[in-house]
Amino acid sequence: MLRWILVAMIVSPAAPARETDGLAVEWSGVPGCPDPTAAADRVRARLPVASPPVRMQGRVRTDGSALALDLEYAIGDAPVVRRTIGSPDCATLLDAAALVVAVAVDAVAVAAAISPPPTPATVAPRIAAPMDHDASRSEVARIARPAEPATTPRLRPRIAVGLRATGGVWLGAMPRPAPVVGFDVIVPARHRFRAELGALAIPRSRVDVAPDAGAELFLASAVVRGCFAWMLRGRVRPTSCLGIAGGAVGGSGRGDAIAPRTGREAWAAASVDFEIAVGVVRRLAVVLGGAGWLHLRRPGFHLDRIGTVSRMGEASLALRAGLLVLLP
Repeated sequence: MLRWILVAMIVSPAAPARETDGLAVEWSGVPGCPDPTAAADRVRARLPVASPPVRMQGRVRTDGSALALDLEYAIGDAPVVRRTIGSPDCATLLDAAALVVAVAVDAVAVAAAISPPPTPATVAPRIAAPMDHDASRSEVARIARPAEPATTPRLRPRIAVGLRATGGVWLGAMPRPAPVVGFDVIVPARHRFRAELGALAIPRSRVDVAPDAGAELFLASAVVRGCFAWMLRGRVRPTSCLGIAGGAVGGSGRGDAIAPRTGREAWAAASVDFEIAVGVVRRLAVVLGGAGWLHLRRPGFHLDRIGTVSRMGEASLALRAGLLVLLP
């Protein structure tokens, strides 16, 4: 008996070796995913017997409650192809990556391996049984019922953040028009309802009360706004906001006729803003806007022997322009 077994082993043909020495796989994943060796074996099993050099790189990361695979591959000298695949299971992501690469190498071979052509079969004749009409209707309804589509896990969209830098002129906050600069963070920048948190400042406004006396005034405050975007698509996107600001207004005396003095007082105001963003490229827009301010607290600046140098009015108007950048 042992002799016949040895004879059978000698005459049986050896399995052909896969020519996949050119396969290079880099694989990284979350805990519980296959290791790089298992990933390379899975890809190698999908490739045809003879294939050009293949380079594949896969990185599995968490995306909310699901997983996402960032896949890059290149076949021979072809350019690198990048794809992102989502699934709740890491093994499924690896199978999908192996199938994508194999189809890119030889789609016909993969189709033949997955769905081999049917072979004719001999069916023995049989005598038809009496028809059960109720059972026939149930069977027809079962066959005619459309198959439920396979659900693909939806990746949670990222929250876009907007960064806006503006400059302009403020009328009514100081005794004369003053330059104003602002910086705002917008979250979420691609939604109709959004919030803005920023800073607003008048770095310098000069006031003369006499030929040899005056003051250098400034304003600095934080701003919070709630905004509504009227349009989310298109190059021109108008937005309106309601906001409130709080900070300080102050200054320092200037001139030989007065004693130098520096002081500041708290400032608060509510605003109604309107802005138009005009898209330049995909994530960059030019913004033009204005804000009407209702001063809830009206601080003033005083100098000894001169009196009040500046006091805010009941309302003011700010006009600004700048750039808006969306991330990501």
